[in-house]
Amino acid sequence: MWLPVSAARGYAALGNSAKALSAIRAAEEAWSRVEPDEVDELGGICTFNQPRTLYYAADALAWLPNEADQAVDFSTRAVNAYANPNDPAWAFGDQAGSHSDLAIARIAARDLEGAVEAVRPVLELPPSQRINGIIHSVQRVHQAVTRAGLSVEGRDLLQQIEDFTSTPLKALPR
Repeated sequence: MWLPVSAARGYAALGNSAKALSAIRAAEEAWSRVEPDEVDELGGICTFNQPRTLYYAADALAWLPNEADQAVDFSTRAVNAYANPNDPAWAFGDQAGSHSDLAIARIAARDLEGAVEAVRPVLELPPSQRINGIIHSVQRVHQAVTRAGLSVEGRDLLQQIEDFTSTPLKALPR
């Protein structure tokens, strides 16, 4: 699953919707053939579970504004998959990325209010959790607002994102 959804992200970044969607379908089909065994119980960094597959698919689709409906669907599924921090599959970075992707998808669907709601949990993260990947995801939300021409309506959101992304720098010891 890791390979096809990673390929989907690459194709999407290049703007190739057809190949990105095909790779996502391949990942979904692969899950139907998975037979868990004792190796899966080891966990760790190389574990690639269904929530992470949904997150990567959502991340790929967030690059494709013409796929807003599917992006909303996959992002919502990813957000729901990461809703329980006690789940062994939970990862705060993937959860934040899923929320950011949902915000981007909702912006593409012209739902600014829904985008604000989606990214709110990310913008509430303490500075100690504002790792590079999360900062990058939130910056993509900023870019989506600006690119969609929502900068006037989204002024408050843009300001919150700018405050969020600059806080880690302000919090560093001098």
